[in-house]
Amino acid sequence: MFSVSVGNFSSIFFFGISCGWVVSMNRVENILIEDPKTKEDRIGVAESCAINLTIKIPVLVDEMDDRIASAYGALPDRLYLINQKGEIEFQGEPGPWGFDPNRLELAIKKLVG
Repeated sequence: MFSVSVGNFSSIFFFGISCGWVVSMNRVENILIEDPKTKEDRIGVAESCAINLTIKIPVLVDEMDDRIASAYGALPDRLYLINQKGEIEFQGEPGPWGFDPNRLELAIKKLVG
């Protein structure tokens, strides 16, 4: 579960993409999502993800061409923390196996003191 308590830091976002990857763990947990065909479909998947994972920070969704995810090497997913100067403060390992929200939470705590 990805749920980071960020207090009053409203500039912290969860940036998600939905590219239709299915890993065996998803099948076991009955997480079956069709690859979104439109931006609206992608937003719907992101909203569902945010609700089911109780993500308590704003969620941003990449365009259908995945230009942001591609620029950051984030396919299928990767956690980043960008500071207020626009610099990468934390770069997680490629997901889904490198998806480690606990490391991100430590980086957030370190950044905000």
